Amino acid sequence: MTVHSRVAQCRSAHRGSVRFGYSLIRVAKAALALSMGSFAGLAAAGNPLDSDTNMAFVVHVPSMDTVCTAGQPVWRAVNSHLVHQSVF
Repeated sequence: MTVHSRVAQCRSAHRGSVRFGYSLIRVAKAALALSMGSFAGLAAAGNPLDSDTNMAFVVHVPSMDTVCTAGQPVWRAVNSHLVHQSVF
């Protein structure tokens, strides 16, 4: 066996494992993309389907109802129901 044939044999053996590694990485990337897309789809579907919870959140944040009033800029609070509806 010559040196050239031995090198060629080692390279061909190495190529097989590299191909398997590449396919494993591709499958992992595809699984990650699929799981992230599924999670984003569920989150996006939850927004219009559960509008009461979202409206409560929209009212809660601008009205600043849980902020301690001592020394805080509570003057920025928006308590108008019309503004809440337009933001929602």
